[in-house]
Amino acid sequence: MLGPVTRYDYARSFPDGNANVKDIVAWRRRMNGELLEAFREAHHTRRVDWVLAYVQGLHVMADTIRHIESSGVPTVNLSLDDKNSWDCGDVGGQNAGSLGLVEAFDLWWTSASVSTSWVEAEGGRAIYLPEGCNVEDGVGEVDSMDLGVTFIGTAYGHRLEMVRYLARHGIIVRPFGKGWGRVPTRAEVRSIVRRSAICLGHGGIGYSSQITNVKGRDFELPALRGGAYVTTYNADLARHFDVGREILCWHSLDELLEITRFLLRTPSAGRRLAALAYERCRREHRWSQRYLSVLEALGFRVDEPCPKVRLVGEMNP
Repeated sequence: MLGPVTRYDYARSFPDGNANVKDIVAWRRRMNGELLEAFREAHHTRRVDWVLAYVQGLHVMADTIRHIESSGVPTVNLSLDDKNSWDCGDVGGQNAGSLGLVEAFDLWWTSASVSTSWVEAEGGRAIYLPEGCNVEDGVGEVDSMDLGVTFIGTAYGHRLEMVRYLARHGIIVRPFGKGWGRVPTRAEVRSIVRRSAICLGHGGIGYSSQITNVKGRDFELPALRGGAYVTTYNADLARHFDVGREILCWHSLDELLEITRFLLRTPSAGRRLAALAYERCRREHRWSQRYLSVLEALGFRVDEPCPKVRLVGEMNP
């Protein structure tokens, strides 16, 4: 729908975990040169309309982005971790976090509404949008709920505490992902969700349960139309779902336990939640709608209506 795409994978040659700062700076310099050459070649072959990046200051230099923009091509950076990677310190003369790049991009796509003011303070222009989902895999008859309560994601921090707490109170959670066992494929994720009575999420950032952020799974799992989605509460997520009607959220492990017990006693209530959450995803949270909102913010004409978004910065109409 968005047209032909030229992809450049900067991460394919990223230094391993044993690399020192000098090695990373040398890699960044070399990779940025290759990136600019790849852009020039793509732009010469077929005019590039816009550039979407997923980078931080550790990876790309601000001057590289400015060189691209000097060709008349607008640039957008998708940033999903502003709350925990905003200021990562100086690496080779540039901040390695978001702070090193926000001013260089034409538009900074952040998944944390609070960080829009941070971007504005640094002279950038922000758009708040969460991640999106594909709703095609949610089509069709739902499966049995034989898996009960499931969690899909890496095992660390308060996620471990969540699973162990429920187990101590007689609720067995079947976790899937790195640290729990084999990482499921996309097809396996679909099967897991559609066989679940409850799909658990956790919105904590890193090892903190107090700082939360919307996650990709907040949309990906409801879009599969399986079990009821239950996750930690955060204000941004409540902007995108009707909490209590489409998804359920908890503030404490005690509250999570009561929610889980209720849904296991009344599976029909969970199915109603899941069906309404799926319809919300289909109407408002598809990836294609996210991209159209970004294009509209850049000034491109779009034919499909876009959900209302928040723009900040000097170019905000």
